[in-house]
Amino acid sequence: MSWVIGACQAGGQRMFELLSSTGQVEQVAAEALATSGVPCGTGASTRVVYEGDLETWSRVAVDEYLQAFGIELPPGLSNRHSVFLAQLADGTSIFVPALALMRGIFRPHELLMPLAFTPGNVDLMGFVDYSNDPPTIVLDGTEQRNLNKRDAASRYEPVRWMLSSTSANRCAHSVYLYSLSGRLDLRLPQGQFRLVLHGRQVASSLFVTKVTVTWVTVPVEDSVTRAEHTHVFHRMAAKERTVPALAALPPVPVLPDGRVELTDLEWDRIKPLLDSKKRNRSIHSGRELLNLMLFKLSSGSSWKTVTRSSNFQETTLTTTFRYWQLDGRFSRVLSELMQLRGTTRNRPAQYHKYQFIKNCERRILSPSPPVMGR
Repeated sequence: MSWVIGACQAGGQRMFELLSSTGQVEQVAAEALATSGVPCGTGASTRVVYEGDLETWSRVAVDEYLQAFGIELPPGLSNRHSVFLAQLADGTSIFVPALALMRGIFRPHELLMPLAFTPGNVDLMGFVDYSNDPPTIVLDGTEQRNLNKRDAASRYEPVRWMLSSTSANRCAHSVYLYSLSGRLDLRLPQGQFRLVLHGRQVASSLFVTKVTVTWVTVPVEDSVTRAEHTHVFHRMAAKERTVPALAALPPVPVLPDGRVELTDLEWDRIKPLLDSKKRNRSIHSGRELLNLMLFKLSSGSSWKTVTRSSNFQETTLTTTFRYWQLDGRFSRVLSELMQLRGTTRNRPAQYHKYQFIKNCERRILSPSPPVMGR
């Protein structure tokens, strides 16, 4: 457990007093605040989604937050790290440290956390070009080259937000101004936010240790471009991720002797149904995978039990099973099996001939023991 007490000046450089888990106070640079300074909750973590503005948040005393994690400040040291309180509709009280909120805002951490406590702040990474109508956000040459990287559009969206929103820009600069007086605090910006909060749940209170900003909507009156705009901090948050429902499967048809494994004749009929242009392991080993799936569905065993004596991992089997269900291949396989394993009069003559040969081979290779009394 670590807790950053506040900012200080040491050797002409901005440093921070960090209370370690051993109770010792050490001075660290701003880069260290990207990974330390807020307690890391042990055990199960509670996840809460907050949607709304931050103007209703208020600063409260830090005592209750530190008590939830068993942190005691050394004698003679006063806390200068602010904690915000928010109330949810269900009555849950959320305690959010200023540093946890900074980590959610100043992304990417390796670039913005050190800049947050410098006079130039986020303005060092870009500017607003007012020569265009409406004004546009321009990043400097180095960051513009980085935009060609994958996921850069969402990676540098926090920078665009802090440059395009008046209150967000003031929020960024307030971090440096507060640090001049030794405080770790920030001015809350305007807009509608979607925050994912993780922390320790104690009764009806959530003590947050991690804040993730999913998106923020800047109102017209706060936008330098004079238009409402939503900044998506995470690329996947802009997409509606829906999980398609799987249709119910009919009972697995079994062979006359109670087995569900595919025979050679059945595999010759079913193999074309599993062929795909994408050649992968699941296609080359389709027969073994299909036998495991049929055994699982007919016996009711778990996937872990089924794969225990096979050469496949559980994830390989479950992923292939779901993929075959979604594209309809597994339904076609069951339909073909029901035709092959139907009643005796519905089975093709080739199937009867094949079963007769296999039964003869089984009796010759594995003769049954003689029955006493005959």
